[in-house]
Amino acid sequence: MGRPRAAPQVRRSKPEPTLRSLVQEPWVGGQSLHQRGLRLGGWRSRGLTEHAHLGPPELLLLALGALGWTVLRSAATTRLFRPLAKRCRLQPRDAAKMPESAWKFLFYLGTWSYSAYLLFGTDYPFFHDPPSVFYDWTPGMAVPRDIAAAYLLQGSFYGHSIYATLYMDAWRKDSVVMLVHHVVTLVLIVSSYAFR
Repeated sequence: MGRPRAAPQVRRSKPEPTLRSLVQEPWVGGQSLHQRGLRLGGWRSRGLTEHAHLGPPELLLLALGALGWTVLRSAATTRLFRPLAKRCRLQPRDAAKMPESAWKFLFYLGTWSYSAYLLFGTDYPFFHDPPSVFYDWTPGMAVPRDIAAAYLLQGSFYGHSIYATLYMDAWRKDSVVMLVHHVVTLVLIVSSYAFR
């Protein structure tokens, strides 16, 4: 029998971060930035609301735009799309779908045209030089009016689309999915504008 073996030395390393600490603090190389004495641009010391650049007038415009799209769609459906469906002698099933499809076609044609104008008809170099979006960027900088209008058009349309999916469109099997899509898209558009 030989000598008894010594118990293996357990090497104590830094404790693994908990899920809670991972969510609360950014980690780099096994240590949180807080443990290293660093901060990411002051984000930890201030809340998200201090970084958002979205005021009540902009939110009011968004809500009024959504209301405007709803009124415009209702008027276009009553005075333009339904009479056109009758004139074209569509089958009842197709005539019921026609106003919604025509409305979306006109909206997306208009916004696509406006986006094409912004890319090709202005002095913005975004199409040919995509990184130019970030040149001279500073947090909270002013958004040019024509780009802010694109945000307003799209954001208010998706606000309208939430209402339309619930109360104006025919209910379908995928309506819940479409509702979630509209909410997520609206949150992304508003967040993109607010946290610029």
